[in-house]
Amino acid sequence: MRDLNVVSAASDVRKSDRSGIEASSLWIWGVPALLLIPVVILLINDTNIDVFLSLNRLSRMTGDRVWALLTVLADGLIVSVFFLPWIRRHPRRVGALMLAVVINTVLSHMVKQWLQIPRPPVVIQPEHFHLIGPSLSANAFPSGHASMIFILAGLFALTEKRMWTRLLFLVGASCVALSRIVVGVHWPLDVLAGAAMGWLIAWAALSLSGPLKWIWTGWRLKVLGALLLLCCIALLFVDFTGYDVMTEQRIFALLIFFCGGMEYLKLYGIRLFGRKRPLSL
Repeated sequence: MRDLNVVSAASDVRKSDRSGIEASSLWIWGVPALLLIPVVILLINDTNIDVFLSLNRLSRMTGDRVWALLTVLADGLIVSVFFLPWIRRHPRRVGALMLAVVINTVLSHMVKQWLQIPRPPVVIQPEHFHLIGPSLSANAFPSGHASMIFILAGLFALTEKRMWTRLLFLVGASCVALSRIVVGVHWPLDVLAGAAMGWLIAWAALSLSGPLKWIWTGWRLKVLGALLLLCCIALLFVDFTGYDVMTEQRIFALLIFFCGGMEYLKLYGIRLFGRKRPLSL
């Protein structure tokens, strides 16, 4: 009976994954094109600093904690564990995420080290802008947080047929990316370029995840799931972000650990709740 459960779980993975690219070319290329339009405007008018100062004042209306929470959502570890509850139904997204994280890490660090753009706390006097959380000084361009949150948005939006779901992820990612300006550690150009880069990396990772199917199938998927579970545990005890939001971080980690853990166990044919589905012959 145990073997039948494992076979059934493997069958679930094969049948449930519908993570191929569903979006049209307009969604693939239109989003980064829209993000690059304000980049051109900022460069032509030389208003990068002025726009930063205007957007940085948004915390006056909402308070600091809202933006601290939003910016933490773009942390690479949090973005990664967010995919754990989809590990059984959409394993290709998990495989694409692993590819995207590698591509984004290598590419963003190369550009950052090459350009060496200083961040706002170095350029602007402290009394002229509002800083939330830790002060950062170097390697501003592009924003790694913006690219990570748009990788998450892209991996979902480009594999969804429902328009409202795509728009929801796009709007949510935009708010999170904006938080990097409001907390005072990135210029508008950093955020816009990082967001466009993240979206294109998501598309590239999804495209590569087909030919590289071995990454998210078989025992390798189980290894990826185990690593993500360990990351959830780490989020319960270690402050990786530098912002005073550990309570919210622990709540998020517990929710993902529980929901994702239930799905992870199903890869082994273990269902703790609900009726077991009969094996289709």
